[in-house]
Amino acid sequence: EKKFFLTANAKTRAKRRLLQQNDQNLSLEDIQKDLERRDQYDSSREISPLMKAEGAIEINTSNMNIDEVLQQLISIIEK
Repeated sequence: EKKFFLTANAKTRAKRRLLQQNDQNLSLEDIQKDLERRDQYDSSREISPLMKAEGAIEINTSNMNIDEVLQQLISIIEK
């Protein structure tokens, strides 16, 4: 059994979010600031903070597309 914790830097995540958005009024900078604010809140809240589970394999997906992420996950599982 494997556990994974996927990460990406805020700028990359903002670009990905922008591509998914239907709201054309949001800028890349606005989305990135919102993600950073949410990350800070999620990782520091008292109840159920966002954190990597014990024993989880952390994978930074900042420079990967979805197919590359999937291939890396499969590769790790098959080992």
